[in-house]
Amino acid sequence: MQICQECIRRYGGIPKGFEEGTQCYICNNAFTKIDQLVDLFLNETSKYEFFTFLIGSSFPEQKVELDSSILSEQFPKGRSLKHHFNSLLGMKLEKLTGKTVDFKSPELAFKINMENFSTELEIKPLYVAGRYLKLKRGIPQSPWIHPNVNESLSVSEFIGIPITKNFEGKDYNFFASGREDVDVLMLGNGRPFYVEVLKPTKRNSNLEKIADEIRDFSQGAIEVIGLHISKQEEVEKMKEEVHDKLYEVSIEFEKPIENLELKLENIKNLEILQRTPNRVLRSRSDLVRRKLIYSIELVDYKHPQAKIKIKASSGTYIKEFIHGDNGRTTPSLSSILGVNIKIDYLNVLEVN
Repeated sequence: MQICQECIRRYGGIPKGFEEGTQCYICNNAFTKIDQLVDLFLNETSKYEFFTFLIGSSFPEQKVELDSSILSEQFPKGRSLKHHFNSLLGMKLEKLTGKTVDFKSPELAFKINMENFSTELEIKPLYVAGRYLKLKRGIPQSPWIHPNVNESLSVSEFIGIPITKNFEGKDYNFFASGREDVDVLMLGNGRPFYVEVLKPTKRNSNLEKIADEIRDFSQGAIEVIGLHISKQEEVEKMKEEVHDKLYEVSIEFEKPIENLELKLENIKNLEILQRTPNRVLRSRSDLVRRKLIYSIELVDYKHPQAKIKIKASSGTYIKEFIHGDNGRTTPSLSSILGVNIKIDYLNVLEVN
């Protein structure tokens, strides 16, 4: 049986039962195809902007087992077929392209099946993160399930479409830390979000220009701040984070309230039990959740209207805390003050 010079080199010698030759029984002359694979790589990646890549290869199982047994029994300090092949191809591509092999998080992965000599190019998603402000009511965070002609696009579309267009991606996914209702504004420091751009052709773009495009596309309804290219670690952390929030609420009382400011100030670290609100029962499980109302501040009061600020734990249904949701939230602000309360509007001021 013959073995090629490259396999001899990676072993550090000729295995028993083999002789040097041009028809390698171990690698099937894989190393002679590296130049051809270089050309394939350059052709398949020509339209993509990238800075890091990784080579992956697979060989017939029989050859892998033979290679492994030779290494373990005769050349324990040698390099495996796959390792040596990937290294040689990777180093040649680094030299030719100026790109860098990245074993942890490559932007492109070039996979080669040496059994049938087929290739596959995987494009890592690009993550663009920031915080968004919603400055007009009537806009949902996610697309309408059954949109009507006069209904607005969603926050995710106003942000995701311009970002995906600028990075020339195939599609996108949108994620935000929580959500506000369609009739609620997101003000203050904004809500954290990221957009996952799928199969981006570009990895560089003018982020300030994109922010302007988002504002123009939404006609001033959505603004983004702190837009930046994010890493996978930041994205995973965002998924796990929980955020306390500060709300501004305009309400109307059924009757005058004496010592309202003092009564509100006395509400500190109040634990409430919230059963899933009636308005979202169709889409969420009917559960009871424990939440905290950290504080309530009276901003203005001229009967029957008052403006208050509420700081609450993540996931608190503020509307239901105010009016009680027919007893599904206990205690509620309505039950504490002993009066029916109507909500004029609700804004999110801070996502901490």
